[in-house]
Amino acid sequence: MSTDKLQYHARHIADYFDQYGEKEWERLVRDPVSEISLHIHTHYLKEYVPANARVLEIGAGPGRFTQVLAEIGAKVVVGDISPGQLELNRKYAEKYGFAQAVKSWELVDLCDLSRFDSRSFDRVVA
Repeated sequence: MSTDKLQYHARHIADYFDQYGEKEWERLVRDPVSEISLHIHTHYLKEYVPANARVLEIGAGPGRFTQVLAEIGAKVVVGDISPGQLELNRKYAEKYGFAQAVKSWELVDLCDLSRFDSRSFDRVVA
């Protein structure tokens, strides 16, 4: 395998999730096995993210876990590499009433978080 195929290309990732679109919102509720995964992740978020925590959520997608973090009472900076997923996150946050928990929506690559002060957050969810 050539090394070119092993290289990371942020634009490819962003394009993939832009095209995947609404399917990402539906992914964790499309069948019983996926719903179990959602419930397990929700359990651990509730276990380890305290109310009022400042949370950086990287790879937030359309907001399934943003919604859980809002229910906990966290203050969330939503980050994703996909402009389309960020748009969906904002849409669902407004539609389902968790936008008040979101401090900002940031187009950001997990590989470069240098814009954030390391003391800005109590938790990081990825």
